[in-house]
Amino acid sequence: MSRQFDGGYLGLLLWHASQNVPFYAKTLSAVFENGQIDLNRFQRIPILAKKDIRVFRENLTSRDINSRKWKWIRPAQQVNL
Repeated sequence: MSRQFDGGYLGLLLWHASQNVPFYAKTLSAVFENGQIDLNRFQRIPILAKKDIRVFRENLTSRDINSRKWKWIRPAQQVNL
């Protein structure tokens, strides 16, 4: 039986990354089935290495980065989601 996860912040983050970050468009397709995240497939996501960040830097940036509203916080501040 497949455990599926279709909501919450993790689901939103993974869906956003798969739709808006070119590097993850193909990578995260391994964990989606019929539009839902299958946790049994998480081991198929490769670990992001430092060399990947260097090589694929532009492909790791979200396409909508310039349309986002940014807010600077101090590291000690708590972020409530």
